Amino acid sequence: MSKKKPVRSVSQGSRVNAHTKRKAFYEKVKITIATCIAAFFAILFLTPIILTITNSFMSSSEISANYGSVFATTQTGGKVYISEKVNLKFIPDIVSFSQYITVLFKSPDYLLKFWNSVILVGPIVVFQLLVASLASYGFARYRGRLREIIFFAYIILMLMPSFSYWDLQSMWLDLLDTRWAIWLPGVFSPFAVFLLTKFMRRIPSSVIEAAQIDGAGEWQIYRRICMPLCKGAICSAAILVFIDYWN
Repeated sequence: MSKKKPVRSVSQGSRVNAHTKRKAFYEKVKITIATCIAAFFAILFLTPIILTITNSFMSSSEISANYGSVFATTQTGGKVYISEKVNLKFIPDIVSFSQYITVLFKSPDYLLKFWNSVILVGPIVVFQLLVASLASYGFARYRGRLREIIFFAYIILMLMPSFSYWDLQSMWLDLLDTRWAIWLPGVFSPFAVFLLTKFMRRIPSSVIEAAQIDGAGEWQIYRRICMPLCKGAICSAAILVFIDYWN
């Protein structure tokens, strides 16, 4: 004898639909509340940056009129803080580039320090990423106990005071008072290696095996597969390295 399938009543179907709609409504409410909270904190953190950028286009007289109470000058020429109401303005009355002209063309000390920082930080970012990408490819491609020991020993350097160690190396290599004493510790820093190795390990082995079946060598796998897939990680590492050494 064939068993009859239970027939769902109309009231049960309506209750299920109502429960589904109620659940979808609650999910939309949660997403809306989370979005509003995230937008609030985003605006809160971005406000000082936006205020700084817009105020940089003010003239000196307008800055003094709006923020003079913060940077008051004493009779002896010193700077003091006076607790008075400050007029915060996001839009300047007249857009002026005088502040940028003063900094970029009339302040040679600033330009010297700025370009000195660029010369020191630029090569560190470029060559640290180059060394890290090659080292990370080796750590991610080849497995084994020896590789794990070398990787652990390399990463443990992140816990050591690297610049104290490199000061001794610079003395031995006669690099003191040269840019190499800053470049070398930065280029061989293990931070980018750690970040990129963790990312490259997530690349499916089937992708690399397919490339090997098609006749690709190690250099082609590194250049045409790993590097394109690691663009996001490389950009993130570049930003973090730049911020770290620029500071």
